[in-house]
Amino acid sequence: MRPSAEVVDVIFCDQVRVENNGKLLLLGMYLNTIVVAKLPCMIPSFAFIVKWRLREGAVPEGRYSITSPSGKTLVTVELRPERPAVQSPPDEDRIAMGVHQLTPFVFEQVGRHRVSFAATGSRAKTIATFDVVLTTVATPEVVDNS
Repeated sequence: MRPSAEVVDVIFCDQVRVENNGKLLLLGMYLNTIVVAKLPCMIPSFAFIVKWRLREGAVPEGRYSITSPSGKTLVTVELRPERPAVQSPPDEDRIAMGVHQLTPFVFEQVGRHRVSFAATGSRAKTIATFDVVLTTVATPEVVDNS
């Protein structure tokens, strides 16, 4: 039996804007790797979007958490699903988006970070991961022409 609500995808970016027509405008999208110059690194805005497939009229309830590689919980947020502008027919799955903007956000260490979701009354389950890495900026070579 298929679950009544399941995560389809998670996208990470700097900022999300929700337009009047229901479109999402993603700014600064990450491909699951976030490059920082130093640690700790505070960025003005960090967002994640969770795409849900909903069956049988399901509405997921619960909370997300982002955990550092050392296991420290960096943030916990309540689920806020956005309804799509166009509803699916009753016999089809519906899609909902959870849009979460964290301002500011601090990365404290490099490594694999986990995004987990805990449905109300259930244990948390990892739904996505992303890596934080330090930039490798080449030091300019000094040439002595004397």
